[in-house]
Amino acid sequence: MRSLSRESILSEVGSGEGISLQCETAAGLTDLGIVFKPVHDGNGLTRLGYMACWKPTNTNPVVKTFIDFIDPGA
Repeated sequence: MRSLSRESILSEVGSGEGISLQCETAAGLTDLGIVFKPVHDGNGLTRLGYMACWKPTNTNPVVKTFIDFIDPGA
């Protein structure tokens, strides 16, 4: 089993075990010994979309709160 927190992923990157796409806010974490580079396409900086996934049978009230937050029309 692997922990998928931002901190654990960046720790693996810092130890040379891979690369990761991160939000801009992670670039402020300068004491990790890793390099942050912006993603560009032919027109300059690129915005990447996000996807949220959950089980339809999950009855945790936090899921509904999160869905309402990301998609108020849902």
